[in-house]
Amino acid sequence: MKLSSKIKQQISRIAGTYSGNDAAVDEMNAILLQLTMALMMIFLIAFSLFRLKTTEELEPVAKIKEEQQLNFQRQELISALERTVDYYNIRYGLKSFAKLNNQDMVVYDVGELIVNGKLADNQALKNAFINGAKASFEDYSNPDVLPQKWFARVMMEASIDENTLQPGNAKWLEDQIKMKIKQVRSDVAGLQYQSAAYVQTYLAKHPEEVTDAGVKSLLEQYIVSPPETQKILLNELDNSLKNYAFQYLKTQADVALMRDIVRD
Repeated sequence: MKLSSKIKQQISRIAGTYSGNDAAVDEMNAILLQLTMALMMIFLIAFSLFRLKTTEELEPVAKIKEEQQLNFQRQELISALERTVDYYNIRYGLKSFAKLNNQDMVVYDVGELIVNGKLADNQALKNAFINGAKASFEDYSNPDVLPQKWFARVMMEASIDENTLQPGNAKWLEDQIKMKIKQVRSDVAGLQYQSAAYVQTYLAKHPEEVTDAGVKSLLEQYIVSPPETQKILLNELDNSLKNYAFQYLKTQADVALMRDIVRD
């Protein structure tokens, strides 16, 4: 805005620079420029402070929103992971033998599966054991592929696109899958071990049904030996009878068991 001469003179008088010549006018213009620059600096400082305060206020809000999204997705993943565990428990036959103990904990009972040292005539339980053994042996024989199958199953159960999986949840899910795979393997191996233990207990009481000459000889020797000798024979007999019981069970079921998986 162009100032009139009269206004310039008034400003010059206020500033104490008015002398009625051009030099005074130039000095006055310089003062006006300084005033303008000062006002602009005040405005810039105020604007910067406003932006800083706004950013400080918005950052926590954005962080809270991000955490909420992370937690919401994780809850979906937790539910999907539980359904995936159920899927593999059914696939491996574990559900057919699951019961709750007095502490409301899930345990596996094969008491109705092994009768007189053999697989019972209960076709449902027999199929659950045999088909479960086949499936578990197939899956755990490919340890590099199994986590990928679990991951794909969880994504399907959760209806989540892999590309939308948040980094924090991706690492968390990877660790959870590893843990669950290990846990399910332990349950399957435990169920098979329990089945073999039933066979072993029966054969120990009925040595006449043992067909392996070495195991049968150890059993007969153990039975007629004094207590001192029995203590010496016990470990050898237990290992031999245990291995025989696993082989006996494996032959009846006509499947490979978890202990047959070759580890690197």
